[in-house]
Amino acid sequence: IPFIEVVEGLSEMSSEAPVTVQLYLVRHGETVANRDNILQGHCDYPLTELGTAQAVQRGILLKDDKWGLVFSSDLLRAYNTTKIILAEQDGADPETLAASIKETVLLRELSFGVREGLSRALTVEEAKAEVARIRNVPVSQVHDRPESLASVKERQVEFLTRLKY
Repeated sequence: IPFIEVVEGLSEMSSEAPVTVQLYLVRHGETVANRDNILQGHCDYPLTELGTAQAVQRGILLKDDKWGLVFSSDLLRAYNTTKIILAEQDGADPETLAASIKETVLLRELSFGVREGLSRALTVEEAKAEVARIRNVPVSQVHDRPESLASVKERQVEFLTRLKY
């Protein structure tokens, strides 16, 4: 869901005068799962060397910007990317900046259900069979519960609503 669509939807929900907020939306650096073509969703994978370098580069590009609040998904790939970006701030103490990061599950990416942690190439049925094999259970006992786009949008709207308070 495009983030701007969520922001526009939020403004339609409020009767208050608009408030100007500047948001920086930054995707985490490359992870082992990205590199290896694995769906990660809510599974957590570490940044690769390239992912760390990407975060450093983004930090250099944003080093002169000052933020009142810094939020990150609670997943380590996002948190570590945020921490690396903040470390590039001129004259900033990296530990103080890291402590200022507010982690939230509301910024997690879409959950891909049974396919998480497996190859992107697998269909849902193939993923169920693989999970059944790993768990040594019948395929009928493996249930796919991916997150809906509506649920992701609800989380995004909740996050933006909480920014107001």
